[in-house]
Formats: sequence, C-alpha cells, structure tokens
Amino acid sequence: SRILSVTAQNDMKWRDAISGPDQDQVRAAYEKERLSLLKSILTLVPETDPNYVEKRKKSITGRWLLSVKRSGEYKCRGVKQGFKEDKATADGPDFNYSSHVTKFSTVRASTLRPNRFNRRIAIKDVSTALSFLQSRPYENGLRKYLLMRDPY
Repeated sequence: SRILSVTAQNDMKWRDAISGPDQDQVRAAYEKERLSLLKSILTLVPETDPNYVEKRKKSITGRWLLSVKRSGEYKCRGVKQGFKEDKATADGPDFNYSSHVTKFSTVRASTLRPNRFNRRIAIKDVSTALSFLQSRPYENGLRKYLLMRDPY
C-alpha cells in the first residue's frame, strides 16, 4: 500500500514526461484523452475560422493533467479552469454545481460494521466520465470555448 502511494504521481510536469523513458506511453495517454474529448463533447476550431479571434477572446483556459495510476499506466485528463469563468453568465443563476458524493459516515458504517471480513470493498475506475463532464446539454445557440495549450 505504501509503495503504491509513493509510486502514484499526479499532475506531472509535461516537459519531463515527454522527454523521459516512458514518452511513448505518455503520448498514447494524451492522444487517447484528446481524441475522446473531440469525439464526444469538443469541436476543434482551426485558426482559419473567420471568427477565430473572437472565439479565442471568449475562451476559458484549460490544462492537460498527467498522472501515473497505481497500475503504472499513464493517464491524461483535459480539464477546464472553471474558476476563471463568470458562473452567472456562463451557466445561469439556477445551475447547481454540487454533486452527490459519499459521506464519511457512510464509509465508516460500511467498513466498521460487524462481520465485515466476509465482504470485499473495491474501487472502480471510470475510463471516460462523460456523464460527469456535461450531464445537461447547453441550450440551443449557447457555445463555450476552451483554450488549451498542446504539450507537444
């Protein structure tokens, strides 16, 4: 358990990872996430788009996060820096940012109850959590723009 926690790395430096010994795995993780996002919820805006400058001004910045999972596999996630966005105009006054998560009392109750040695507790990793990325489609005509620097 201790070895796994030490070897798992989060928000790694791209410069080091790109030039490191696992650069092929890093590139594969990046391409997998990028293609997944482009296939599902993002549309690439080329510089030749007539409204490119306007769209770029309206964009919110994002980042590519790189980490090593406990299994040793590289994982990349593209994330929007939502704290830079004006939430009232972006999502409207009735938008709910809260999500239900497990409470600590529930974890305690399930792990400390009698006969707990006859059960197994596991964690399931979701490859692409699209339902969490955008669970409610935007209204007709609403577009948001995301500006992310390609680490390569």
